[in-house]
Amino acid sequence: MRLLLTTVLLMATTVSMLMGSDTTRFVRAVRISGNERTIDEVILREMFLKAGSRITPVGIAIDEDRIYNLRLFNRVQILLEEVGDTLATLHVKVDERWYIIPKPKGGKVFSDWKKLYYGLTVQDNNFRGRNQQLDVTVILGFTKSFGFAFTSPRFLDEEDLLFGITASTTMDVVRSPRYGEYSQRWINGGIAVGKRFDYFRSMSVGVGYTQYRTDEYAADRTLSPGGEDKFLSSSIQYRYDTRDLSEYATSGTLMQLGFEKYGLGESEVDVVRLTSDARTFIELFPKAGLGFRVLSSIRTGGSVPPYLYEQIGYSLKVRGYPGSTDEGERMIFTSTELRIPLIPPFILEFPWIPVEEFQVQRYALYWTLFADAATLWYRGEDPRSKPWYAGFGGGFHLLMPYSIVGRLEFAMNRQRSFDIVLDIDASF
Repeated sequence: MRLLLTTVLLMATTVSMLMGSDTTRFVRAVRISGNERTIDEVILREMFLKAGSRITPVGIAIDEDRIYNLRLFNRVQILLEEVGDTLATLHVKVDERWYIIPKPKGGKVFSDWKKLYYGLTVQDNNFRGRNQQLDVTVILGFTKSFGFAFTSPRFLDEEDLLFGITASTTMDVVRSPRYGEYSQRWINGGIAVGKRFDYFRSMSVGVGYTQYRTDEYAADRTLSPGGEDKFLSSSIQYRYDTRDLSEYATSGTLMQLGFEKYGLGESEVDVVRLTSDARTFIELFPKAGLGFRVLSSIRTGGSVPPYLYEQIGYSLKVRGYPGSTDEGERMIFTSTELRIPLIPPFILEFPWIPVEEFQVQRYALYWTLFADAATLWYRGEDPRSKPWYAGFGGGFHLLMPYSIVGRLEFAMNRQRSFDIVLDIDASF
């Protein structure tokens, strides 16, 4: 009760200072509480407001969103205390999430109930309290996979250097319009390093190794005559991100540009991939927005093996086409989505839950309208002559604790076929 009264008084003081006075105030100091595991530097790194900064309501709201985007906290509040004539101390009050998260995996391949897969990803989302992420994934059933990944947004304290390492092996089935349905096996590994230049811009470079084979060998499924391709790869990625909330944006822009080279040295594989992913959100009113996405991918260079084709119907889907898949060497994918809050983001508290990290939970309910479209083609084809997959519809998005977005959507495609979409995570 004492903590609740203190928080209420701080919030009242903050509102009074920011809304009821013309006095310009500046940050004297920043004080952080509630971060039992997360070190202070992880939070301070995301804040625009620092000692000497001018305090504004917009600045506080932006910093709250940036800290929440770390996905380490269920609630973030920035309050003012120890008020002077022109100086105030910022009190950053956070409620931490449980950092070890088991995420069940499961679904149907090609929407076939006879082709089920199931598994688990265990994540340590705050390794050593430094916002480093450690993932281990095991999937069994029709698709089998094992994977490991480690990422660090600040590998060296002295510099904003990024680091990541991944390793995985997968056995699954692909359905190709050209080559039919067949089993495939992957072994992948990679290392990436990068640099964060400021709050919005970062760049990374990486190297990787891939071993690919098909269980049922056929000509052209691989470039090597034995049915197994092995090659090194390199990549460069640029990222610009000003979105308000990365888990479900309603304002801001994300731009990602990529260059990837598959095949170095003596490998039969010699492919270049150029990608751009542009997303922008126009805020219509607080927590409501109209979003646009244009994703393009171009593969060029030598012969492109089928396993490096662009694909839709797997992780990237046009809503309204359940179970449909297509592929090509080049692709354009677009999406438009209107997001209107029926119930704006709010906090529920459950003090009776024995684990403190689950006592504070954030929810919201959105109503949405959407339209998706995509086309794929091969080199030598005129993309204007290729058909477009196009679907539209509407539905409801439930924003839940731990950055989970549940979607119930009703979609129709160009052939007027109807589909119900049940999915986890935002569409973009």
